[in-house]
Order: sequence, then C-alpha cells, then structure tokens
Amino acid sequence: MAKFGKWIGGGLGWAFGGPIGMIIGFAVGTIIDNTTVIAQYNPKDKEQRFKTHRGDFAASLLVLSAAVMKADGKVLKSELNYVKAFFLKSFGERLTAELMLKLREILNKDIPLEDVCAQLRYNMQHPMRLQLIHFLFGISSADGKVDVSEVNVIARIAGLLGIS
Repeated sequence: MAKFGKWIGGGLGWAFGGPIGMIIGFAVGTIIDNTTVIAQYNPKDKEQRFKTHRGDFAASLLVLSAAVMKADGKVLKSELNYVKAFFLKSFGERLTAELMLKLREILNKDIPLEDVCAQLRYNMQHPMRLQLIHFLFGISSADGKVDVSEVNVIARIAGLLGIS
C-alpha cells in the first residue's frame, strides 16, 4: 500500500507554516511513513504532552543542525560527517540516508528558530532539550574550532528552549 505521509505532512506544513513548514512537514511525513509507533494515551497523565518519538527528535535535530551548520556562512564536510555519524549510530543506515537528503534540502532554506524551538520546548522534557544542545556543540566543534557565530546561534537556541 502506498504511503502518502510525506505529501500530507508537506501540505499541512505549507498550510500552517509556509515553505519552512512544508520542509519540516515533508521530513516528518517521510519519517512517519517509515516508522511504526505504538502509543498509549492516559488522559490522567499530565506528562503526556512530553511523549516524543524518534521521528520527532530526528526532525528537530535536522532543523537545528542546519541552523548551526549555516551560522558561520559555510557548511563543512566535517560537520556533515559528524551529523551523519550521529544519525547512523542513533537511527540506522536506511533512515540516515533519508535524513541526510532532508538535511540537504533544509540547508537551502531559512530556518524559523523561534517556531521550531517553541514546539520543542513544549513537547520535550528538559533533559532531552539539554542533550540537543550538547549535540549542537558537537557540530560546532566538528571542524576543530568553534566559531563565535555558531556559539551565538546555539546560545539563542538554548534560550528559546528554556535552557540557561
């Protein structure tokens, strides 16, 4: 049976977030097409809003990775290799190939950090957001030096995520 999640996600993303929303929706839809999720909902669970899935985290990583990679005006192979190695270890070879293609698309777009971070802040618990910041610093230092523009972007992301 055909899977239309990426097209539905892209369409909904466009409707609610414009071109950037389309990219994120398309990426999330692709991940959803290739992921099986088993979820249980308990209306008495106040922490239900923090339930995230691997696809949610991967899409967030893509968007914020692109923001850090673009911060100094150049995307280096060492940064791409760092992201790819992390994805291979975390998500496997097949999903990594798809995510790297999506990253290439996202790198060519403007990234609305406020919108992405607001969604992450609402849907992820603090430890997960903190781990995301660690990952972003790993990208920044992948080329052997940490550029001040990358630190500024990461500091902005951290503030938007509610991390001091």
